[in-house]
Amino acid sequence: MNITFINGDIEITDEVKDKIESRLRLALSRYSSKVARLTVALSAAGNSGHKKCRIELFLRPTRKIVVEDADSDLGAVIDRAAVQIARSIERRLRREREN
Repeated sequence: MNITFINGDIEITDEVKDKIESRLRLALSRYSSKVARLTVALSAAGNSGHKKCRIELFLRPTRKIVVEDADSDLGAVIDRAAVQIARSIERRLRREREN
């Protein structure tokens, strides 16, 4: 799974990249063959001190899923966004199977 990182106003260190990659690989392992592209952007969410994580995922052939979450704890926001993207993929695939 190839992950592209977009630096917003939060610097993405190698340590943060490793955490994001391992968390997303764990959350998305069962869908890895369906993932065409994955983009992660971290930024500050206003003046509240919160960090925002935005994940854009493109499923093969041409389906896009986007999730965003914000929290003051960067680790928590990454974990929740990873869970949200996995749930979103499951819902999308379930709807497609039912149709």
